[in-house]
Amino acid sequence: MSRIRFRALLVLAQLLTLLVLVVILWPDSKTHLRILDFPYLATGYRAKEYCSCLYVLLQPRDFCQQWTQEISLDADLRVDDAQRQVTASFTWLHIPMFESQARWISENQGCLLIRS
Repeated sequence: MSRIRFRALLVLAQLLTLLVLVVILWPDSKTHLRILDFPYLATGYRAKEYCSCLYVLLQPRDFCQQWTQEISLDADLRVDDAQRQVTASFTWLHIPMFESQARWISENQGCLLIRS
């Protein structure tokens, strides 16, 4: 009897795991966004805003850091001044995740997000 209960619990755990994966990975019917897209939206927003503050508005880094931190989640930022590029990411165990990049293109276009 205990073997049957164990197998039933195992099957139930597998079904619950599958259900959780479907909920996380299935896109919403109205917005076509998945739950896993939201960290990319946050890092993309932070990279774009910081790039615009730094290279379009020509503000100092301290000001841009505080300005983008107030309007976005606390994503880590890396700035490449040679390419005028900003990379934002969340880190977990010192591993960058959900990375987004924005690059200054020109005075007319400003900063644009780059697809990686």
